Amino acid sequence: MAMHAYPDEADLASLRRTLTLHRDRSGGAIDLEDAVRFAGGPGQFESALITFGKVQVRQTDALVSGERRGLRIGFDRDAVTMRVEEHNQVELAEGPADLRRIVFELARPACAAEIRLRLEPVPRSGAVA
Repeated sequence: MAMHAYPDEADLASLRRTLTLHRDRSGGAIDLEDAVRFAGGPGQFESALITFGKVQVRQTDALVSGERRGLRIGFDRDAVTMRVEEHNQVELAEGPADLRRIVFELARPACAAEIRLRLEPVPRSGAVA
């Protein structure tokens, strides 16, 4: 009996996540790509990141404020919509904490598509060069 990571209702033919590290850039960067292909026709897909930091939504990116630094998450607004979900007082091993779930969703159903994000550290103030 084959075990699958996703239920049949997900209609996935394939789902592949690729991370590319850019160490040659000042401060570094990570490209995250989720490539999805549906078996039976156009489908909807979302990719999510979880953070303790505050999230500022901008035109083509989001800024996450951490204790010491920030994180810029760039995305293609034509291909992806973004929303932030607040989850207050989530029970963790260290005690309850407020979390944010940053959701990147395909802008329209597709038979095959990619969600591409660029993650780059920024000074805590959120200033991007």
